[in-house]
Amino acid sequence: MESANKNIVIFFMSPLRKDAKPEIYYDQSGNFRTSCVHTNETALKYIDWYLDKKSERIDSVYAFVTSAVASKDFDNFCRIFVYKDYPINAIPFDEKSVFTGSFKSIGEMFDALQKKYPVEQNKVTIHLDFTGGFRHANVLMLVLLKLLQYAGYELGCITYTNYSEHIIENVRELVELYTLIGGASEFAENGNVFQLQKYFKLVEGKSADLEHLLKQMESFSEQIKVSTNRDYLLETINELDRAIQGYKRHLLNPVEGKISEQEHLFVKMLPMIEKDYAGILHYHDKLDSIPVLIKWCVEKGLLQQAITFCTEWLPGYIMDKGFIIINNHDIEKVCSSKNIWSDWRIEFLKNYQEERANVSERSVLGTSMAKSLKDAGLIKLNYTMIKDLSVSNESILEIKEIYGHINEKLDNLLEEISAFKSRSEDSAAGWYKYYNRLTENNGIKYFIREGCPSNNNIERFLSKRYTNVEGCFDKFFFRLLGSISKEKVCQFFGIEVSGKNNNTTAANKKFRFEYLMELEQKRSITFFVPTELLAPLVNNYVKITEVRNHLNHANHIESGREENLSLKEQILEELKLLTKCEKQLEISKKI
Repeated sequence: MESANKNIVIFFMSPLRKDAKPEIYYDQSGNFRTSCVHTNETALKYIDWYLDKKSERIDSVYAFVTSAVASKDFDNFCRIFVYKDYPINAIPFDEKSVFTGSFKSIGEMFDALQKKYPVEQNKVTIHLDFTGGFRHANVLMLVLLKLLQYAGYELGCITYTNYSEHIIENVRELVELYTLIGGASEFAENGNVFQLQKYFKLVEGKSADLEHLLKQMESFSEQIKVSTNRDYLLETINELDRAIQGYKRHLLNPVEGKISEQEHLFVKMLPMIEKDYAGILHYHDKLDSIPVLIKWCVEKGLLQQAITFCTEWLPGYIMDKGFIIINNHDIEKVCSSKNIWSDWRIEFLKNYQEERANVSERSVLGTSMAKSLKDAGLIKLNYTMIKDLSVSNESILEIKEIYGHINEKLDNLLEEISAFKSRSEDSAAGWYKYYNRLTENNGIKYFIREGCPSNNNIERFLSKRYTNVEGCFDKFFFRLLGSISKEKVCQFFGIEVSGKNNNTTAANKKFRFEYLMELEQKRSITFFVPTELLAPLVNNYVKITEVRNHLNHANHIESGREENLSLKEQILEELKLLTKCEKQLEISKKI
C-alpha cells in the first residue's frame, strides 16, 4: 500500500575516503546502531530506521553530486542500498562554481521535487543530511530548506554525523531556530504572530508565563487587524504589556525551575520586540493614543488599519481636543440621525450643512391632511418620503397607516418587515437565520445586501447592527434604508430620481473647511485653532475618507491604485497637522 505521506531525503554526497573502514554509529538514545563506511550512509540508514518506527518509508533520495563523485562513488553508494525499493537520484553540482553559481543546482533540485512530488497532491516531508559536501554546502541546504518550506513542504529529520564520537544527531531543533528568530522579527515588524506560534507549538516544557505571553501576542495580532473599538484595542495592548512584564519577572525567578534552551533564546529577542512596540505599549491615555496607534500602523505597513483608524477616530479626537467646539446642539441631533452606526462627529466633519432639509408632503401638511390627500390619490411616493422613513420614530403600524397604498413596492416591503418582526427569533442569530430563509426578490434581503459594506459579511453586519439598535428591527431597517444610494432606492420603488441630494458633492468636500467657516461666522461652532492650521487638517481628512471609500468599493485591481500610492503620505501629513494644532492650542491656553 502506497504511503499517504511522501518522505524525501536530500544530501550532498561526499567522496568515499580511500582509508575508510566500517565503523559502528549510534544515535543519542542508543536505540539506533549500524555499521557504515560512507559519509552519507549513516544518515540514510538512520532516517530509514526512524521512519520505519512510524510505519512509514523513504519514497525517494536526491543527492547533489560533483562530476568526480558521479564518476567514482555514486554507483558504489547506490549498491549499498540496492536491496531498498526507493531510487537514489543524482542532481549535478559544479564543484568549480563560486558560491552564487551554486544556486542553479538548488533550483534544479527544487524543480525536480515540484515535478515529481507536488504538495497539492501529497503531504511531502523533506529530510536533510548536513554532513557531506563543500564548506558552503550547509548554507545552500538551508536555502533549499526555506524554499521548500515556503512552497508547502513539511520538515522532517535534519541529521549530522559526528565522526569523532561515532554519533548521528537529529539537529532539527537547531535549524528550527531560524523560524523562532524570523517569527520574533515578524511580530516586531508587523504584529504577525504566526511563525512564533508554529515554532513553540512543537516545543515541549514551555512555561505557563510564556504560553500566556504567546496568547496575548496572538490576541493583539488579531485585534490590530480587525478591531475598530479603541477601548478594546487599548485594553488588548495593555494586556500584552502586562504579559511581557510578567514573563520578564518569571525569568528572574522561574516557578517551574529550569528554563528551556528555546526560551533562553527567545528572551534575547524580547528587548527588540519591546523597542518596536514602545510607542504603543506604554501609552495608556485613551485620547492621546489615537495618533500614536495610527502612526504605528503606518510605520508597520498596516495601511488598511491606519486608514480605518484615521477616518473613524480623528473627528472625535479633533472635537475632544477642543480644536472645534459645537455651540448649536441641534447639529449633534441632525448628524446622529443621518448615520446611527458611526460617531456623529464623522458625519459633522464630512457632510453636515446647516440648511432647511427637504421634507415630504406629510411633514408639510401634517399627518391627517396627508392621509386625506393619499386617500384621494393625490400623493405619490418620492425619494424624500423614503428619507423621512430613515429618521422616523413611528411604529410599523403607524407607518402603514400613513404610507400605505401609495406605492405597491412599499406596501410589500412594509408587509415583509412585519413578517420579519413576528417570525424571526429576537437575537442577532435569529435575524441572520431568517434572512437566509428569504427569497432573492425579497425587499429586505435586497436592501441588507446593498447596505452591508464590501469588507464585511452579512452575519457580522447583522450582529453588530442588532446590538446598536437593541434588537429593534424596524429601527434598524429604516436607518439602513437611509444609507442606500438614492439611485438604487428609486430604482427599487420605481420612482423618479429627482431632487437635490443632501450629501455634499465631491467638489464641496474638497473645500469642506470653507463651509465650516460659514458655521463659525454664524456662531454655530467655534474654532480654537487658527484657520491656516485647521483648514488643511479638515480638508486632508476628507480626502483620506474618499480614498478609503474608493478602495472599499473598488471593482477591479486598478481601482484606487493611484490614491493608494499617496495614502501613506496623506495619513502622515494628517498626523503632522494634528501635532501643529495641538502645539498652537497649548500656546493659546497659556496666553
